[in-house]
Amino acid sequence: MRNSDPFADLIRSIEENLQRGEEWVPPDDGGGGGEPRQPMSRPSRWWWLLIIPFLFLLLFNTIIGFLTDWSWYGSLGLDSILWTRIAASLGLFVAGFVLTWIFLFVNYWIARRVEPFGLVSTPVEQVSDATGIRVPVIAIVIFTLFSFIMGLNVAAEWPQLLLFLNQSNFGVMDPVFNRDASFYIFTLPILEIVRGWLQAVITVSLITVVVVSGIGWRGWRMRTGTLVHLGVLGALFLGLIALGYQIDAAKLVYSERGAVFGAGYTDVNA
Repeated sequence: MRNSDPFADLIRSIEENLQRGEEWVPPDDGGGGGEPRQPMSRPSRWWWLLIIPFLFLLLFNTIIGFLTDWSWYGSLGLDSILWTRIAASLGLFVAGFVLTWIFLFVNYWIARRVEPFGLVSTPVEQVSDATGIRVPVIAIVIFTLFSFIMGLNVAAEWPQLLLFLNQSNFGVMDPVFNRDASFYIFTLPILEIVRGWLQAVITVSLITVVVVSGIGWRGWRMRTGTLVHLGVLGALFLGLIALGYQIDAAKLVYSERGAVFGAGYTDVNA
């Protein structure tokens, strides 16, 4: 009788288990294992249907408000004002959503290229293994939700955008910074909005790079590319903090915190 080849038997057993949809567990040092195990069940593909009621509740008040405004403006013959407001808010939403999503995804893509996933799992990889959803899909879903929220926040600033686009000089200079008074009404609020948006997006980008790179889970040693990436984002974040101080200084011109309205002696000379 011919002796059987253990290696050939192992390969044949693995092939049979794969054909049956089972997962092979290799034998351990103690001689255990080698038995087929049913693969982990993956979540249903219909989980996204749970989002539909949430979206309905989110859009219900918006739709009711739009119909009410449409009826009221139409009764006054001022439909153009309503459509101007809608166009401004919709344009801001699209711009905020698209720019936020692109910024986050580009930083995610750079982090993946510089620091590919290794042998030690990060929390995101563990979630991916448990749910069966690929890491890029998880990232895209998170970025889309965050971009949607940022788009809504930016869209709410449509009155300030229209003021900025239709500004005109007042012809009155402030005595502290020697700027036209229109700067504090039209331009300064826009600068504050843009700074807040950039600071939020860069903060999420920094968190993304840290998670993707596995900093803290794979040790604290990083590749040069990761250090450069974090350095650029950190420099931008610090630059926005410096811009915030400049904006706060300009806002002293109409500050109400002192004994008098506007910048006091200490504010100007301290």
